[in-house]
Amino acid sequence: MLTVIFLIGNLSNTLAQSSNGWRGINGDNKVTGFDAPSKWPAQLTNTWQVKVGLGDASPVMVKNKIFLHVMQDTMEVALCVNASDGKEIWKTSLNPSPKITGPAIGHPGPRSTPFVTDGKVFMVGTGGRVHCLDASSGKVIWGNEAYTEVPQFFASSSPLVTNKMCIIQLGGKAHGVVVAFEASTGKEIWKLEGLPTTYSSPVLMKTIKNTLLVQSETDLCGVSLDGKLLWKIACPVQRMFNNANSPVYEGQGNADVLVPKIEAAKVILWEICRYY
Repeated sequence: MLTVIFLIGNLSNTLAQSSNGWRGINGDNKVTGFDAPSKWPAQLTNTWQVKVGLGDASPVMVKNKIFLHVMQDTMEVALCVNASDGKEIWKTSLNPSPKITGPAIGHPGPRSTPFVTDGKVFMVGTGGRVHCLDASSGKVIWGNEAYTEVPQFFASSSPLVTNKMCIIQLGGKAHGVVVAFEASTGKEIWKLEGLPTTYSSPVLMKTIKNTLLVQSETDLCGVSLDGKLLWKIACPVQRMFNNANSPVYEGQGNADVLVPKIEAAKVILWEICRYY
């Protein structure tokens, strides 16, 4: 069990973006506005280093602030530090960390990456608790504890905020759901039931009628922004593998073209598959 150490190298190309989340604002692992140096240094310079707590969630940087969701002692904590020097800006204790059991016992902290947009931070805890905080102060704006059933390795899906909704895959294998909360209030707008929850995060396809790509434990699904299941392609897991990969899409087109392409490829998934 390791304490999370956050290291910063060269910040000269820090982006002045206003939103960010798992794999970036578009969920595609791409960074825009970065000017690669003509010659890379032999090694990066360690500008600063700070201990922040336990967890597998990725840090998110927006406007020179780094937002983290970690475990400190027995609490799950939201943390904001200055990207220039690592100094703490604010810290908010959210809830007691649930007891981690089974094969996941070596990973006690949060594993869902925050989403930051419109001055708010959206977080999902290990036990499925959802929080929305004010990004400048850390004050809790709203929370939800209605979906605390979790899969074997606990809640890992990262939130997606779009169209004034916070969309998350929650629940467990038996009662998995995709839920859309009103981003400003936490009011539940819609939920799609019957998709066994896995460790993947939803991705918005902006080129094809704002379709959500959702990877469940059994299928790759197309979901409309009003919560309707449009299509699904079977992606059964094998032996001890879990569907932990978040979908990624490429190119323009329409659903009539896309679905056969997915069927031919079987999956369009990116990121390292989590294996237990």
